[in-house]
Amino acid sequence: MKSAPIRKKSNGLQRPSRVGLLLLWLALAVTGCRGLLPGTAPPAAKEETPTLRPAEPSPSLSPPATATAAPMMAPTTTATAVATVLPEETPTAAPTTAGEQVLPAPLYYLREGQIMRLEIDGVTVTQITNEASPVTDFDVSPDGDRLAYVSDNDLIEADADGGNRVIKVGGEVYGEDDTAARITQEISHPRFSPDGGRLAFGLNGVNLMPAGEGADDYQVIQASDPYPDAGDLPDDEPIRFFWPSAWSPDGGRLLLEFAYWPEAGGLAIKDLNGGGLVDVTNPDSIVVGDWAWGPNGQAAFLASNALVYGAPGLVRVDAATGESTTLVKGLPNGEASADKPIRLFRAPHVTAGGDLAFFVRFADSMEDAGAEGYRMYRSATDGSGMAPLRDDAFSLGTALWAEDGSGAVVVEAGHNERYPPAGPMLWAPAGAGPVVELAADGGRPQWGRAVAQTTGRIPPSEELASLATEFLATLGLQEQDGIREAHVVRLDTADGPQWLAHTIGLRSFEPLQRHTIAIYRYNSGKWVEQARLAFAEGGEPGTPPGPDYVGENGVRQVSIETAMTWMAVDGGVGAHGGTFHLLRYDGESITVALGHGNGFPGVGRVEDLNEDGKEEVILDNSEAYVFCYACGVRLINYDVWRWDGSALAPLTLTPLPETDPAASLNNRAVALAQAGLWKQAQTLIKQVEEAPPKEEAVAWNAALINLTADGRKRAVEPFPLLGHVFYGDYAAAVNAIRAYEPSQIFSRESPLVMGTPAEGWVEQLAAYLQRASERALDAPELGDEHRAAATFLRGWAAYLTEPAGAGALSNVERAAELAPDDRLYTESSAYLRQ
Repeated sequence: MKSAPIRKKSNGLQRPSRVGLLLLWLALAVTGCRGLLPGTAPPAAKEETPTLRPAEPSPSLSPPATATAAPMMAPTTTATAVATVLPEETPTAAPTTAGEQVLPAPLYYLREGQIMRLEIDGVTVTQITNEASPVTDFDVSPDGDRLAYVSDNDLIEADADGGNRVIKVGGEVYGEDDTAARITQEISHPRFSPDGGRLAFGLNGVNLMPAGEGADDYQVIQASDPYPDAGDLPDDEPIRFFWPSAWSPDGGRLLLEFAYWPEAGGLAIKDLNGGGLVDVTNPDSIVVGDWAWGPNGQAAFLASNALVYGAPGLVRVDAATGESTTLVKGLPNGEASADKPIRLFRAPHVTAGGDLAFFVRFADSMEDAGAEGYRMYRSATDGSGMAPLRDDAFSLGTALWAEDGSGAVVVEAGHNERYPPAGPMLWAPAGAGPVVELAADGGRPQWGRAVAQTTGRIPPSEELASLATEFLATLGLQEQDGIREAHVVRLDTADGPQWLAHTIGLRSFEPLQRHTIAIYRYNSGKWVEQARLAFAEGGEPGTPPGPDYVGENGVRQVSIETAMTWMAVDGGVGAHGGTFHLLRYDGESITVALGHGNGFPGVGRVEDLNEDGKEEVILDNSEAYVFCYACGVRLINYDVWRWDGSALAPLTLTPLPETDPAASLNNRAVALAQAGLWKQAQTLIKQVEEAPPKEEAVAWNAALINLTADGRKRAVEPFPLLGHVFYGDYAAAVNAIRAYEPSQIFSRESPLVMGTPAEGWVEQLAAYLQRASERALDAPELGDEHRAAATFLRGWAAYLTEPAGAGALSNVERAAELAPDDRLYTESSAYLRQ
């Protein structure tokens, strides 16, 4: 344990104002990040392949799609595209009056060097501290009863009203120009543990001490590296200076920020139970930004708007390893534009309903990346289903979310480059409702003691917990029924927050059950049902089956357009089949907009395919029974639907008029794809996409071709011979044959079949090879190498179908004519002539 240092004051030394460390804060004005930027030798922000993949239609080999689109009336208002940049103005703020509840709890904040408290009416302000020197940082205990703050380089603890002030650690005075002393002696970043029993703070590293009046000792849990001697700089390990940032909800971990010497920085996670320190890493350079712990402390979310020393995006961090998974990349693949904007993320928050809330800005270029234009969004915690919660835009300095995600306090960005950002504050509800201008102007907002909410449209937690029970009671369930549970999901609608309850589990068939969903509004302390849907059984033409099984996370809100509320439902059917339903809610009824079923799980998803901020529906129409389900060989196909401004419409490959400058390459790529030559089509469409002028039809063709091409490339295993044929790479398919002699190839017991997934399925193998090769050979763009390979494979397919027939020899001889120097073709031709 380390005792608090004795304080040494001097009238000859002026206490400096709190400016950052060396040059470390300079990049914050550029990126708007909450913490320091990473790395003395950071990876450059690279051009990135989008996390959300593009999409594509089914070729003629695919079975008929089971997806059906229900007819739909055009909405009375024009749908607002998610990525549309509205005028970047401060939202119109509604006035408030004293006594009216606006905020979910009192709000503490810093103003002109003192801690202030704003009451829940958004109007009444009280000054809490009266320190002679400015308060530089503070925290509020989880129960709202205590404050910890730093003033005049002292760590101070006090009651929530500023009384019972106790100096916990007395800091040393240092000179304005003494950089080394400032870095090693400054006290900063007090942070209460989740149970309120401990305080973490920065002082030449990260330190812990008991909270409360009596404690005056602290323990160093992560020391900073020694400040370097300018004449003896290390040349191997980087020098880092640490301070605490955020406790995990269980109190077992602590997020640390660190600064490199002489500039930049990053994030690390300290395991307080002996697990050591791990740096936050990401393969896409998304390593700095705003942080939000997940509810159990095992994972966290990082939202970044960094354009230097990192990259923008949204990631999920494994707290044990520090390794993160990219959920949404912020940089488009290629040059940014209005159609392919940069996505800048800020202020993530995991809501009580299990969603991820955050702010995002769509920028047309690196230069168009300021603080203005941030919008409130939500998504699932895997980054899918990004949907706007509000249409207005904010000049965002920072944001503090309500615990339940019902809204956020927005600190508007100022022009004084202060850190933390300070400025006028607004209360922005998540969903419908006016933005409220608060009687607060400052920075570093923190919630005080929460106020129980008994009225209004946001229910108390105990009422929210009762909704599943109330919904189940309406279903008349019997003891023998399979469905016994329900799950509740928050919906953000144009008319404010509502809640969807849906059944979960495996339904019974005697008596027959149907999975059901219902949407409720909370009004005057009661749940009021708005709409209900029980899934149909299916079986009729164009009607996919309803799900037999729905999991707890099987229903989620997605963003198709903003006039209505859209939901995706993933289910299971039969032994291993899957279902997907896209539902729409117009405020009065729930209807099925799209339905799809297939013989495997995960048959549909909603993604932003072309990075324009709008989401499309991808239905997996692949064949899982090329041979048998357990054989694992699949023919990958997709159907894609998009909102065209008035209805859902299928996307198809589109040739351009011959007068269009891009027509030649585009139309050749489309023809190659339609012939099943996906590898060559993907290479060609990339050339079209990268060449000006940029055209919407070309962008969609690229998205569609890339989706199927990438899918088929990934599915080459476990039977490469046929997998390469499905991918359109006939030369690679023939290369899988070259290791064998003609007598082994042209045999009913061929090792190309025996012991492979095709064993026992020779007729099916021959049929697929025959159909695919004939389609490829009809394509004028097929080069001689692939034409010879496709002809040879057609000959082998003919042999498998009829060994004594003439088709095998004629095709193999033609392959030898096309490639006379290829020994496989010439030797096979000679063998068959024997």
